[in-house]
Amino acid sequence: MKAVEGRYPNVFISSKIAAAIGDQAKHVKFGGFENQYYRDMIVKLVSEHGPVSREVIDEVLMNKLPEIITEKQKKTKIHNLLYELSTKSDCIHNIGSRRLPKWILGKAEGAIKSNKKQKSSIGNRTKSIYISTRYFFSFLCFF
Repeated sequence: MKAVEGRYPNVFISSKIAAAIGDQAKHVKFGGFENQYYRDMIVKLVSEHGPVSREVIDEVLMNKLPEIITEKQKKTKIHNLLYELSTKSDCIHNIGSRRLPKWILGKAEGAIKSNKKQKSSIGNRTKSIYISTRYFFSFLCFF
């Protein structure tokens, strides 16, 4: 039977010990919930309230995250959840900037495809300029 849970230095009593001493509420506050619970909260917030800023997401989730972790760790946790939802599962995407994000529901297909086309056309243009310049200078060397 484990006496503590968590990782050092943020350890707390296990669920069985908390049940034995009647301190289940504190155990849940310190232990927090599964990541899926937080992801579902973000998706529900974004789907019901349209474009949502990072401040609003922070306001909703900060008091839901475990009390044992610091403010900076909570912000990092929210960042990781947003990253996971936007890249791995494609549930949400940012229509704002990095500095002022606005999260909406859905995929960002158009933005990704246009960026790929843009990069490839720039690369081809650079290659053609390089080749034409090389031939021009080799032509000058003959005279």
